[in-house]
Amino acid sequence: MKEEKPVVIDAVYFVESEKPHNVIAVRPHLSHDSVWWEDTSRGTEVRYTKLKVDGKDFTGVLSTTPNLLEMVLDDGSTCQLSKLTQKLFNEKVKYHVAGGETMIHNSDEDLQNYYLHTNFYLY
Repeated sequence: MKEEKPVVIDAVYFVESEKPHNVIAVRPHLSHDSVWWEDTSRGTEVRYTKLKVDGKDFTGVLSTTPNLLEMVLDDGSTCQLSKLTQKLFNEKVKYHVAGGETMIHNSDEDLQNYYLHTNFYLY
């Protein structure tokens, strides 16, 4: 049996979940039964029974960077990843991440690049 290669999304997301997780998901990896991501302190993996990408069932292929991932997890709880924007960062993230209160980003792209290109594991 051929091993499935996960679909990697090179973007940063805000995590909303019934279970405690870090609020940032960096480069989510999607497989047929789980999603895992990097964050600023450790990695996280969740197993799902249903995954929707921008409102459509996940087929194993993505043609664009999605804005929204919605999951029903194995235990019946839900988890949602929303593509991180400055507005979302200022409303829901900045008070939950180290240094977030003083961070200034000039654009959504600048914010995405900060999280995609900073090595948080040096400390």
